[in-house]
Amino acid sequence: MNIRLATIKDVDFIKKLHKQSAKHIGNFNLFWVWDKYISKESKHKYVVIESKGFMRYGYSKKYKAYVLYEIAVDKDCKQKGIGKELYNHLPKPLMLKCNKDNEIGNKFYHNMGMTKAGTTKTTTGVEQNIWWAT
Repeated sequence: MNIRLATIKDVDFIKKLHKQSAKHIGNFNLFWVWDKYISKESKHKYVVIESKGFMRYGYSKKYKAYVLYEIAVDKDCKQKGIGKELYNHLPKPLMLKCNKDNEIGNKFYHNMGMTKAGTTKTTTGVEQNIWWAT
């Protein structure tokens, strides 16, 4: 599978996946984040597998690790190894937060060998698991 940095041509695909996966990847301001990426004002990276999935990640000085912000796979491509391919592309150390009620996401991170390092709450009170990989 060809994993590459996203370009302006990927915007419609990323918007589609964001809409499909909003319940699990959160309600972030896609347009602002995407515009910062395209204009090279953001150090975060969008990576895509053509018409199958995308992820956004970046390095955090606060955590001294890479942070996975979103990962989404097209509904027609689920259970075909796309998420695993994207995950394996990520640099380490890696941390992420996943809503506690996202059973599929938490199971995926566990199956990828990540360690549940604790819990936290968002500013709106949503409980999240904190996952780490070294």
